[in-house]
Amino acid sequence: MAIRPATPPLLKHLNEQTVLETIRAGAPISRAEISRRAGISKPTVSVALQSLLEHGLVRETQPDPDRPSYGAVYFEPV
Repeated sequence: MAIRPATPPLLKHLNEQTVLETIRAGAPISRAEISRRAGISKPTVSVALQSLLEHGLVRETQPDPDRPSYGAVYFEPV
């Protein structure tokens, strides 16, 4: 496999992929929890989530009723 330079579009794609995988593994999941589990900053998670929402890959959902939600928005895969 050829090594590609870390260009902004490549990094954006990798961040989106990581966020989507984190959502799939832990849905319903909040933005803050995605950030913690994926090791990506909250602003970067927000940018990736916006793109995933626009492309219809994730959606907002209700929190797990057995866990505190603290008013956070939760996400799940479509």
